[in-house]
Amino acid sequence: MQKQLAISVLFIALFSLAAYYSFARIDQNIERQFQGSDIEAIWMEGGRMCKGKNPYSRILSGAENAHYKPPTYFPGFYMFACAAQKFFPTEHRLSGIEVWMIVNSCIYLLIGILLFILFSSQEEYLLGLIVAAIFYFTRWHFRSLLSLQIDLAGLVFLVLAFAATQRKMLLGCFFLSLSLLMKQVALIIVPVFVFYGLSRERGQDRFLELAKRAVLVGMIPIAALLPFLIDDFNGVINSIFYSASRGAQGQALYPPALRSMMMFGVFALVYVYAYLGRASVVICSLMIMLNFAGLHRVFFSQYYAWLSITFLMVIYEWISNRKSNPDLSA
Repeated sequence: MQKQLAISVLFIALFSLAAYYSFARIDQNIERQFQGSDIEAIWMEGGRMCKGKNPYSRILSGAENAHYKPPTYFPGFYMFACAAQKFFPTEHRLSGIEVWMIVNSCIYLLIGILLFILFSSQEEYLLGLIVAAIFYFTRWHFRSLLSLQIDLAGLVFLVLAFAATQRKMLLGCFFLSLSLLMKQVALIIVPVFVFYGLSRERGQDRFLELAKRAVLVGMIPIAALLPFLIDDFNGVINSIFYSASRGAQGQALYPPALRSMMMFGVFALVYVYAYLGRASVVICSLMIMLNFAGLHRVFFSQYYAWLSITFLMVIYEWISNRKSNPDLSA
């Protein structure tokens, strides 16, 4: 018990240090960080939404502007920006970034604590401390915090989704839908969640399970998008798929068409593998993320945060399986 307490105290000191450094670093150059950032664009679109305007309607009019940041996300963060401006009205536009700094830092700390709790539930206190430290100090996660990206809000629900799938697949699908509402990077692993292990089901049970998972994954993002789709269907579709239409970054080893064929071909193979239930949801998702990182024509450094979180959850799953099946550790 004393050992567990000592490790817990050390962990608290660790994330307190991370919190202090995060706030100290972020407080500097707030104006420079806000200008031209994604969160500034989100804040502006939230303001338009508060005025009853459809943020996705701007895509066609502004797409040719080099400095234009189209509304490419699902409505979750635009709704958050609108609500923040409603409940915390102020004439100073930087209040938006100040609100988001606090919320984002809290989410950052929450993810590390959640990882520690998951590993502690398997009586792996030291490993939980190591994993939390990796999360807090790895450049990709920390960069997402300091650059004011919105990935962390999606990642916290992704961790919950992976943790839930070991026992309650439908609950995992629900958490995945919340992750998609924040940021749709996890869209590529939706088929893994929806089709996983269905080959073991029979007849009508297979269809019912498929329908329940699909509804749980899609209901929240689709419900949030529905009013905007009704108002401007073309604007929403062009906005959401804007990232897929951008040109390739850097020098490519393969022609774009071949690279896309290779990426989607591997996606299809992994989806089939997930359908057969030969590997877990987390392992199949890791293969999808690796394939996406290696072959997608547009890649940003924050995608590594999604990849590394998935890998950390693979470690958690391995520990969990080893505890429940001691023969696997032999």
